Amino acid sequence: MKRICFVLIVLLLAFVLIPASALADVSADYGWYSETKTVYTLSCAADLVGFANIANGTAEGIAKTDFAGKTIKLAADIDLGGMLWTPIKSFKGEFNGNNKTISNFEIVVGGNNIRGGFFNGIEAGGVETDADGNIIKVIERVHDLTLKGVKATVNAVNDPTKEGRFGTLANYIEGVVNRVTVEDVEVTTTDPKAWVGGMCAFMSWPWMNDCTVKNLVVNAEKGAAFIAGFSPILQKNSNMVFDNCDVNGFKVIVNGEGEGCGVGGFAGQTQRGWENPKMTNCDVTGIDITAFGKVEIGGFIAWPGAHTIAENCTTKGKIDASGVTGDYGVGGFFGNLGWNHNLGKTGHQIINCTANVDIITGGAPAGGFIGAAMNSNNRSMYASFDNCTAKGNVTNSNGAAGGFAGKADRGDYTGCKATGDVTGTVAGGFFGQVVDTTPAYDGRFPEGTIGYPPDQITLDSCRSEGFVLASEKAGGLIGEVCDKVANTAATDGKLIVKGSAASPVVAGTKPNTVLAMLLNKTDNHKDLDLSGNTDSKIQVLPKDDGTKLSVENGVISVPADAMLTINGADQAFVFGGLIKRNADVVVYDKPMDEPIPPTGDTSKPLLWATLIFIASAGLAINTVLRRKLREE
Repeated sequence: MKRICFVLIVLLLAFVLIPASALADVSADYGWYSETKTVYTLSCAADLVGFANIANGTAEGIAKTDFAGKTIKLAADIDLGGMLWTPIKSFKGEFNGNNKTISNFEIVVGGNNIRGGFFNGIEAGGVETDADGNIIKVIERVHDLTLKGVKATVNAVNDPTKEGRFGTLANYIEGVVNRVTVEDVEVTTTDPKAWVGGMCAFMSWPWMNDCTVKNLVVNAEKGAAFIAGFSPILQKNSNMVFDNCDVNGFKVIVNGEGEGCGVGGFAGQTQRGWENPKMTNCDVTGIDITAFGKVEIGGFIAWPGAHTIAENCTTKGKIDASGVTGDYGVGGFFGNLGWNHNLGKTGHQIINCTANVDIITGGAPAGGFIGAAMNSNNRSMYASFDNCTAKGNVTNSNGAAGGFAGKADRGDYTGCKATGDVTGTVAGGFFGQVVDTTPAYDGRFPEGTIGYPPDQITLDSCRSEGFVLASEKAGGLIGEVCDKVANTAATDGKLIVKGSAASPVVAGTKPNTVLAMLLNKTDNHKDLDLSGNTDSKIQVLPKDDGTKLSVENGVISVPADAMLTINGADQAFVFGGLIKRNADVVVYDKPMDEPIPPTGDTSKPLLWATLIFIASAGLAINTVLRRKLREE
């Protein structure tokens, strides 16, 4: 009897532990299909598997087809039961999701399977316009569809020249996709060359409206090349439009191995090209990135390498890049400026965008909006930022930190502001450092044929509002205007700052910190043009005993005997107390080694006993007076 029970228990456990994919062995149904039909209706998992088999040429007795000129329409929600899905290789028809959901399937990339997604490819289909550019017809490839509950694994592929690619909807998208939602996706990658995207792995000429990625989780502790909430690569030579496309929930753990990794909340890289990928009203929220090693991170795009246009876009969340120490930009919106040959283009145009991302790095340039606003790969790029805002707090434990940009080389900034607190070795309320580099011609085009943008930075009507703390150099607006980068042919450029306001507080966390109300400048080869700017109001240096300043809830706690300078006065005085964000100073009656206790703090019993005594006496007096009034 015991043996029988034991066998039954073993069998029961074996049944329970069978992988879901093994249990979900869905047989294909082809009863819905006829070559003469133009519209096909799918109602169940068997129909959907049959559709995939026909498209992939594996349906016995039925010729392979890409469904060009035909429509697939869902009639019901379809649960695939955790089955291992084989991507539809190439689709040229119309897939009408009919506001239905396909859920619960797995995708594995690796070995000979180098691409993964519900589709492998969504082929070209587009927008027809008249002679004036007005849209007269939209040819939708996929629309009104939700994919939910997807698990994916990306392993190394057998071909050493290839990388594993995964996108939930498709490996690549070239056609128009509208009103598609991807939800609850978990991806694990072990391939340091992998491309991972919430919607797809790369795009070339898509037109996308009202598409959303929700709750994307990526574990890349063993590496990846690109990770993005929407698409890692926006491909070259394409004119892309994204409107009202969002990422809501983007959690990533990544270790940058091999050649490193680019992580972007929306895209990893807009590849070099001559067109202008445009994103309007696109939001990335719920950013939660933890990074180690060689990783470039942008809350919106890591490497914007084409002439990118972003308007009315936002990011929100947090980035912990304390394990990133190299010269990799980490920013709330862009990682760096990327690169491209100018060819008369205007460069990036970023308009009315906001980044609200708290950032920590271990040495990588950190900025509330852009990590490194400078050339990448020694090639040319320029950018204009109009009415953009960085709200996040920025901390770099061993390098440059800026409320807007960690490092900057060139670009136009108009009406922009940074409101977060900034802490770094070198820190500035707007720029951490202004550096000086000049891109080189790479030989692909004759010298002189490309009009490189000017070696110039312009700040016009910009401001910083947060606290600035630094251990070496701090500036209310710019932490350091430093010498040109070594081994470059840096030319004389300009730094133009006009009508701008610096942070209200600049503080040094070490006694030898160099402080400046507006900026610190060395021999930079950039001529300064300063006009109509407002200096900071307060500078602080702590006492020389290792005591550090601290920032919490909009207040700097200043240790006793710190040195305080008001309005740049030469004569400093001994100070101990609190500095509020509006630059008001709360000075103790006498220097104290610890802050005044807040309400509810009982750490000073004598003080509280005195207060209780006074209150009790007042209560007694009030009682006596009220009794006399009643008697009268």
